[in-house]
Amino acid sequence: MESIRTAICDDNEPVRGALAGFLRADPEIDVVGQYESGASALKHIDRDQVDVLLLDVRMPNMDGPTVARALTRTTTKVVYLTSYPEKIQVDDALRGTVVGALTKDLPPEDLVRAVHMAARGVTMLAPSVRSSYQPPAPKQLRTDIAIGKLEKEVLEMLCQGKTNDQIATELHRSVSSVKQVLAKLSRRAGVHSRTGLVLYVLDGPS
Repeated sequence: MESIRTAICDDNEPVRGALAGFLRADPEIDVVGQYESGASALKHIDRDQVDVLLLDVRMPNMDGPTVARALTRTTTKVVYLTSYPEKIQVDDALRGTVVGALTKDLPPEDLVRAVHMAARGVTMLAPSVRSSYQPPAPKQLRTDIAIGKLEKEVLEMLCQGKTNDQIATELHRSVSSVKQVLAKLSRRAGVHSRTGLVLYVLDGPS
């Protein structure tokens, strides 16, 4: 199994060092970068080929959400870290680049587990973040590409940030059948990725 190439972006050097130390205890995690600012992260993240970025939410000049938005078209998965869970914006934590939102005081073993989950695209929210999260008001989805109940259900679950495994479990289908449905929907929408399909659907009715 290849190691998970992980980087840390936090303007506090002792925090970066502590987090790196926790992660290095896991032989399957390779800490490839420690960035002191959002600008530094965006400059070096491609060079370092980062799989998972632990990203401080509140930083001077460029905050975490700004960095996360700039990484939307990359393969890097982002996990927000914060000392202020009541103020964190996790609207994107259930889909797209951001796949987690955690507090900085979490136990080391939970941090390691979060990196492994993020690498697989599985969402992990700290309880304090989850309790303060207010989902955005539901909007009408663009489902003109969906034919039949199954395809509409798969689209809805995709836009809820659920993985193929989760969709398959809830619909009592195989993962391969879910992938086939998503492939059909993507072709009809003229897109080539899960993110592109989500953006198409969330664009609303045509």
